[in-house]
Amino acid sequence: MPAHAVGGPSSDADGDAFVLRSRWKTLQASGRVWTDMGLAREALVHRRPNPRGPVRVLEGGQLGARDHEWSLWRDGATRTRSEFSISREPVTVVTEPGRWWRSSPVLGSTSGALSTKPVGLLLGPPGILVDGDLFLGQLEILKTTSATLAGRPVTVLSARPTGERTPGRFFLREAGLGADLYTVSVDTEYEAVLGVTASRAGEVFRIIEATSIDFDAAIPASVFALPQRTVEVRTPARARHSAHGVADTLRERFVVLEPVDPPSAAPPHVAVFDGDRRGPGAERLVMTYAVTNAAWGRGQLRITQSGHDLPRSFRDEWRSERDLEFSNISYGRTPRRRIRTRRFGTFVEVDSTVVPFDALLEVLDSLRPEDSA
Repeated sequence: MPAHAVGGPSSDADGDAFVLRSRWKTLQASGRVWTDMGLAREALVHRRPNPRGPVRVLEGGQLGARDHEWSLWRDGATRTRSEFSISREPVTVVTEPGRWWRSSPVLGSTSGALSTKPVGLLLGPPGILVDGDLFLGQLEILKTTSATLAGRPVTVLSARPTGERTPGRFFLREAGLGADLYTVSVDTEYEAVLGVTASRAGEVFRIIEATSIDFDAAIPASVFALPQRTVEVRTPARARHSAHGVADTLRERFVVLEPVDPPSAAPPHVAVFDGDRRGPGAERLVMTYAVTNAAWGRGQLRITQSGHDLPRSFRDEWRSERDLEFSNISYGRTPRRRIRTRRFGTFVEVDSTVVPFDALLEVLDSLRPEDSA
């Protein structure tokens, strides 16, 4: 990739990489992320064709568009607070040296150690602002122009993905997978990415942009306080420990099931959803168990239940056997094993990335109506 200097940004010594010098100590930003769901799906299908043949893509506009707001606070190279949405679920992420915490009303609170992957991957859409240099490393710059964004002078880069497997490739998912052209706005003075527009075949399908930004202002320590423990918003608090309590709200829709022999000694996290990243859908119950096993390792097992057939992705590959459907799709090096069937009139899926199929079958066979489990 030829070297490009954009405003103040420079190339490395070899002249083949784009480098942002990040001339800021703190930043506070708010912005929006807009997605045309139909065009985004079409771009994704185009990027990874289905081996079974063409996938029917709805005409533009039929899936609608989503427009969410986000906020970001960043102090130095470690402390961060990000607020964004996954579908309609508000999420807060806080990072400190070596640790991260994530909190949302339905999914609850979780935490973990920071891995070797970039911290920006935890932060949702504004993560591109934090690790903009890595994102730009995935792109071949075609041309540059000047403009203004969020009241700031910016250099606008027109670029295409290189296909190289660098750490920055993970940010393509947030920026818009399947794009053949990205337009990236870089603050000319402070060298931070302020906006990304993804398009394919000349049609824009995703925009992440700052609407306001403040560099080097003092940020109160309270901003980075850990998220408070959250309470299930759709169900009583005790529903976090069993399916009892959600049955009253769902009994008229389908029979709520529980495993007679739980797959974990720890109680499950139980939540109710009426949509996902595809959009609104049938109400469904998700029970998530933490699993630790010497042979399998550590991970989760989920039991999803609904009164209607569960949604399917164009990536799904299922094989049928009696009244069961099996899927074993790998995401990178991680296989996700899934079994679907119908029990007591309820559509059920059990899935895990660590539990083998035979153990998933045992859990499935042990499901009983919650009043008798």
